[in-house]
Amino acid sequence: MSKEFYDDLWTNNTFNFSPSKLIRERWILYLLKKTFSRSKKLRFLDLGCGRGSLLRKVAQVFPSAVLFGADYSEMAVKANASEQPEVQFEVLDFEQEEFSKVFPAIDCVVSQEVIEHLSPDVHVQFLKEIYTALVDNGIAIITTPDWESIQGMRLPGESDDAFAHRFESQPNAHLLTQSQLVVLARDVGFHVLWHKTVCPYTRNRKLSNLLAIGLFLLPRFVESMLLDRGLSRGKYQILMLKKDTA
Repeated sequence: MSKEFYDDLWTNNTFNFSPSKLIRERWILYLLKKTFSRSKKLRFLDLGCGRGSLLRKVAQVFPSAVLFGADYSEMAVKANASEQPEVQFEVLDFEQEEFSKVFPAIDCVVSQEVIEHLSPDVHVQFLKEIYTALVDNGIAIITTPDWESIQGMRLPGESDDAFAHRFESQPNAHLLTQSQLVVLARDVGFHVLWHKTVCPYTRNRKLSNLLAIGLFLLPRFVESMLLDRGLSRGKYQILMLKKDTA
């Protein structure tokens, strides 16, 4: 991973308003509301928090929550700390550091669009660290592109690597299928609670963004209807996991 790349990425704060990101965060909040009481003193960790948009939303929904955020970008973490002093932020390299020691006894960990930017050699260790950081019966929510679903966006003759890097527009793009992500999670000891693709798309990126904006402005069930009836495929998968201690 390149610190310079992520510092530059989060300097441009418009990324917080990516239509797909807004839709993913709406689904995450939906799952959190279904799982936890809003009065709970929820210990919540956002791994790969970027500029902290999800943490702001969680703070509104769970006013008693104890919030933590970690990111690879020192610039993002410094800016977040000045804007959200109630949140404990840390700069962490998820490929090198044991973040479960920094953030113990967490009720819920969310990691959006991180695992695909890590070396495949550390995918299992990354999920193990999440598992270790959680309390018994704690919840993890992982979002990442769905390698199978996005094949409709591939250009003719485009190699796997070229397509993955074009789709992500970021270094270190190692995209996973739904089954690959589930196998990794189960190997670590997680129990799968919920797994769905979200963010319907078209082959044209600009049209996909317009579609995402339109769907975000409509009730969530409209997006579900498009996906469940096979009228469109979703670009991203959201996996909700439970730390199974049985």
